[in-house]
Formats: sequence, structure tokens, C-alpha cells
Amino acid sequence: MSYPEASGSPPSYLDSSESTDIIPPSPDSPHLPRSPYASDSRSRTGASSESLPRYSQLRCRFSAKYPMPLHIRTTVWAKYINRDGKRSDFDYLRYTAINGDLDDFLPENGYSLRPALFGHGTEALVCVPFAGENVEMFARTLHSVMESVRELSFLGPSSFWNVGAPAWQKVVVCVVVDSTHAFDERILGLFVALGVYQDGIMAQDKGAVEKPNGNSVAAHVFECTSPMPVMVDGEPVQPATTNLATLAPVQLMLCLKAHKTERTTSHRWAYGAFARILEPNIIIHVDTGTYLHRNAIFQLWKEFHQDPLLGGAAGTLSPDLGKYCRALVNPLVAAQNFECKAVSQLEALMESTTGYMSVFTGSFFAYRYVPYCMELLSDRHRLSAMTGTNGQGRRQHSRSDEFKRQLDDDRLLPREIVLQEGHKWRTRLVLSARANSDVPTSAASLVEQHCRHLRQSSAASFDLFRKTASLRRTDHSILRQCAIFVQMAHNLHAWLLLWFSLSGCLLTTFLINDAAGSPPSTGFPFGSSTPTVNAAIQIGYICFLLLQFLLALSHRPQRFAGLYTLSMTVFSLVQLYTLVSLLYLTKHLVDYRNADHVVPLKLTKHPGGFHPDLPGAGKYEFINRYYTDIGPATVIPTLIAILDVYPATALPNLDSLHLITSWAQYLILWSAKVNVLNTSAICNLYRGPNHQWQSSTPEEALEHGQAETKTAHAGRPRLKAALVVAAYVLCNLAVCLATFISVGGGGAYWRRIWFLRLWMWANASLVLVRGAAMVWFTGGRMVGFWVEPRVV
Repeated sequence: MSYPEASGSPPSYLDSSESTDIIPPSPDSPHLPRSPYASDSRSRTGASSESLPRYSQLRCRFSAKYPMPLHIRTTVWAKYINRDGKRSDFDYLRYTAINGDLDDFLPENGYSLRPALFGHGTEALVCVPFAGENVEMFARTLHSVMESVRELSFLGPSSFWNVGAPAWQKVVVCVVVDSTHAFDERILGLFVALGVYQDGIMAQDKGAVEKPNGNSVAAHVFECTSPMPVMVDGEPVQPATTNLATLAPVQLMLCLKAHKTERTTSHRWAYGAFARILEPNIIIHVDTGTYLHRNAIFQLWKEFHQDPLLGGAAGTLSPDLGKYCRALVNPLVAAQNFECKAVSQLEALMESTTGYMSVFTGSFFAYRYVPYCMELLSDRHRLSAMTGTNGQGRRQHSRSDEFKRQLDDDRLLPREIVLQEGHKWRTRLVLSARANSDVPTSAASLVEQHCRHLRQSSAASFDLFRKTASLRRTDHSILRQCAIFVQMAHNLHAWLLLWFSLSGCLLTTFLINDAAGSPPSTGFPFGSSTPTVNAAIQIGYICFLLLQFLLALSHRPQRFAGLYTLSMTVFSLVQLYTLVSLLYLTKHLVDYRNADHVVPLKLTKHPGGFHPDLPGAGKYEFINRYYTDIGPATVIPTLIAILDVYPATALPNLDSLHLITSWAQYLILWSAKVNVLNTSAICNLYRGPNHQWQSSTPEEALEHGQAETKTAHAGRPRLKAALVVAAYVLCNLAVCLATFISVGGGGAYWRRIWFLRLWMWANASLVLVRGAAMVWFTGGRMVGFWVEPRVV
């Protein structure tokens, strides 16, 4: 294969105004740390730093092309090389310096991207943000993405992906790096090995690059087509199973933001700026730490291809358990494994039935590219949507500003897509698109993650209530609108259970332990000492519960990691003690009801209220009285919800391993989740990024500066947070007092019975509704209710 010279007439696929000079790389860039591969890449291209041409300038940006390293050009599989006289996709690396705002990244401003210049139609744009995470973690994520993209090239000639153009030309993988400073320099070696970065390119004509046309550079974009595997420190992330020369190429785009900004800005670069030029059919988001299965991208794309009304979809996530599932040794990981595969999946399938997933709870999801929705990622549009203006043109504060600022762009867009006026888009979970994700392995990290997720899901739920009127302006059918209203009622039900879970967990624990300890002469498990032990457990329980509010208000989980670990250990031990007591009561209830003698029970007055009297026919007769008073109509649905619905979650994915390895850990850690995680999350609903109070509205931050705004408006969110915490404590305290305080007669006993009835029915009904929705959704897909005929 012969490579073109550095000069000559522009090929037909290039814009006539685009510079066609291929510029060898310059010496090392002063903006970024030196890559360990720098000397190797220069020697392969034969670069000379003596006679470097300047960047070609077009309107308000700089763009140039640099020869790819020899080791990449010689690795390309022969069938991917063009033989029609045009310049090959693999010959050069394209660099663009973007100055100004990303909203100006438009063709009319002189900007373009390499796939558009080549005339490659983009079916999918895959965005992988990087914000300084672990290099090995990022490398594994990028490796899984590239393997999933390469899988598309082997679907067969009759597949959509290999008709008209090769599959690799229809997908672009975009890596958005949050800042060019302060990250592991090994990441540059990874990019150099892939061929998507070369040292010294950004140092050329430094004054012009820093301020072309008076504007500083906002981002540096590198583009290439690479057949290389992902490598860290010169070694592949995973051993290659085939010859490197047979790897399908991947179109790569690397965006290095000049300054560290928030996570949403990385989304805007991919969704707003690059998508406007590439115009993909779908945009796929993969967070660092997520590892896709080989066919995950195809399965997610297939859902959009089969259903033209699908606006957004989320893949199925499960924790990364490591080799031989070693991570299950950690009970926190095991509990999260069950929650992902059972609890969260039940909720997601219920929302998929209605066609509206309020929150994509995961790091692997996709949207159909709808320009209207992508405009929501611009600051101007978000400010106008989140706040109003008064008659004098000044911004007015919106009541839900703090909640809306908790919404990341991946949480905001599902609502905007489904509620888009004049359309009937829907969203759903895709069971066949699977991925693994890293999960927190320590108590402090789990607290931080739970706080973030609860803030976002709460904001999405409350924001949906505000947008109820928008639903009537869509083209959704009456049946689907009614289904979404049912989902809103379901979300309200779930939120009320979360709000009162503190008192529910406390009362359930105390009542079960007290019942197992009666009568004192045969109390379980310590005999006559059981009531004393139970009293000590209850005092310790309350003390650690009060400690959670102190830790939550400080909101420094990593600083108090030891206390959080101790708290979760204590609550887990108490929960284990309660579960053993419950099994003891259940066993003796079954034995008693199977006995031939059942003597009627009467209540006798004791100093602490009414207490079951044991006439001697059976010393466990009081257990039967509790069961009879609560009622089989309450107990049986609860048992069905726990013992039938959760095991049924194994059916959609035909995966039941989590029932064996993780269910017990989830039950044991349930009390710790309620008392530690939920308390911390509710106490910090108004906390923003970096543990700061959301003390300003966005327009105030823009007009007055963040420092002044924090001082002027710091009191408002703190007051709201204090009111939320006070309401949370008082509501749960009122439930506890109403259940325990004896007013006289047998009222205290029956109030406890009524509490258990209500609490069991509230939880069982939520699970049963989700289980019914799961059966409807899974069965419907099996008989073809939801999708078109499958892709061949």
C-alpha cells in the first residue's frame, strides 16, 4: 500500500476549504504530561521539529492532519483498505482546536468531523466520559465498548450493519476527557497506543492555539480510525484471542476539554455539539466502570430499530463480581447484586410497561437522537425551562429549582422525550442488552452513591407531578396516559414507604423481638434474660439511629468511614437477630397449628398493658393469637410477595444465581439500608456536587458569580433542608408513639396489630404490583405485543 504525499489537490471527500496538509507532530506539549509512548510515536512518523508548518485557520478554529504511526498503518486488515485511489481512513489523525462555546460547534462556523468529511453515515454515537477515574477501570470499559462495536462487523452480509457500507463506518466511539490536567499520564499512553493522540500536536503555534481570534480554546478534538486493541503500559487489557491483524477497525474521537467542568458538560459535548454534525440515529452512553457484553450495543440498537416510537432505552446492569464471583465475599456487594437483579429490575420493568422510565438507574443507556431534546442541554434553554421571568425581565426563583438541579442530563432527557408535545415517544428497559458495573465496596462509598441516586430519583418523581399537564399535550393514547398516571401513584406510594421506613423498620424489629421473648420463662434465645437483652438491643439501636442524623448532616462519608462501617455492622447484627427470632416464631406457629389441641386464648391485664394469657394447653399459644389477629389475608400476600415475586425475577434473564448467593445478605443488610443510607440521603436532599448546598439558582450564578451567590442565598436551601429533616423525624416519631403508647384498655395491643397489618400490606402491595407488571411485560414480549419482527 502506498501512502499519499503531504501536498496535492484535495480528495473529493474533503471540504474544499479544509487544509489537506498532513503535519508531522511537534515536540512535547506543555499542556499535558508526557506520554511514555511519545518517543516511539515520533520515531515512527519520522517527525522533525525544525520545519513545522503553522495551523491552517478557517473562520474561528484550527484544524490539521498528522500521519498515523507506522505500527497502526501496517496492522490494518487488507480488506478494510480502500483501493479506489482515495486516501485511506487509516492514514492520518485529524486534530481540531475548538474555541468559543460548544453551542457554536456548527458547520456554518467552519467546524466538521472526520466521519462527515468521509461521507460515513453514523448510525450510533457511543459516548464514554472520563473524569480522572482509575486508568485500568477506564481501559476495561473502553475495551468492552470497542469489542461490542467490532462484534457488529461479524453479523453477516445480510445484516443491516453490513449493507451499503461496512459496519465499522456506522459507529463512532467518542471519549470525552473532563480536563487536560491532573490525571494519570498513563491514559495518554493508552490513547497513543490506539493512535488517537500524538504528543506535541497542541503545542504548535502556542499563541494562536491558546487564543485564536481572541478566544481561548475550549476543547481539543482528535479523530482517527484504529484497528488496535486497548493497551495499558504496552500490554493489552485482555489477552487477544485472535491475530491483531484481523481486528475490525473502530472510528475513535477523543475530546480533551481544556478546563475541568461538571459532568453535564461532557454530556453536552457529545449529545449537543458532535451529534449535531454526525446526526446519529441513536446516542449510547457508557460510564467509566461499566463493562459491556459483546452483543450489548447490537441488542440496544436492535430495540430502536424494531420500534420506531422508542425514544430511550436502558441496558440491564449487574455488579461486576470478578473471577469466580469473588466479590460476593463482601456482603455489601452481594446485597447490591440482589438489589440490581431483583428489586431495581422489578421497578424498571414496571415502568417499561407504561412506557415511561422516570430515571435510567444505571450507566448504560441510549437515546434516539431528537434535536429538540438535545437542545435542552444548552444552558440557555435549561435556564428558561427551570425559572420564569417577571415583567421587568428579571429572573424569578422557581420552587423546584433545587430539585431540578439534582437532575443530571441522563435523568432529564427521559421525561422530555416522553412528554414532548405532539409526539408519543416511550422508554423501556432492554433485558438482552447486558453490562457489568463496578459497585461500592465500602460503607462510605455506598452512602455517597445512595445519596446521589435518591436525590436524582426523588427530583425526577416530583418533577413528573409538575409536568402532568404536558402529558395531555402529547399524542399518547388514553390508555397509555392512564398507565402513566398509575405509575405516578406507584411512585408516590414508594416515596411514602421510603419516608416512613425509619419507623417501620424500628417497630417491626422491636415487636418481633418482644414477641419471641414472651413469656420470660421460655423466652428466645436467652430464656428469662431475653427481655433484658432485648431492652439493651433497643437502647443501642436508638443510639446508633441518632448517630446517623449527626453523620448525615455533616455529609462527609469518607471522613467518618469507620463510624459508617460500625453503624452498618450493628444494624446488620440486629437484623440478623430479628430474622432468627422471626424464624423461631414461624416454626412454633406451624407446630402449634398442627397440634390437635387448640385452647381459646384470653387477654389478662399486665402493668405494661394487655398481655396474652397462656392457659397451659400450649405455651406458644400467644404466637397463634398474633397470627390470628393480624389475619391470613395480610400474612399470605406478604409471603407471596417475598417468596414468589422475588424468585420470579430470575425468569426474564434465566439467571437464578443471585437468589442463592445474595438474597440472605440483602435481607440482613435491609435494616442498615433503611437506617443508614435512607437517613443520610433524606437529610441531604438539598446538597449539591462536592457536598455544597444548592444555594443559588443557575441564572443567579451566571449573573452575580458563584461566590457572591453563595453568600447572598445560603440560608434558603439550609432552611428547606432543616424543614425536611424536622418533618422526617416528627412523622416517624409520631408513628412510633402512636404504636407504643398505652392509653388504657387493650388499645396498645391492637394498635400494634393494626400497624403490622398496614405495614405488611403497604410493602406487599408494592411488590405485587411490580410483579404483575413484570409478568405482563415479559409475557407480552414473548408473544410479540411490544416489538416488530426481529432483525435478521
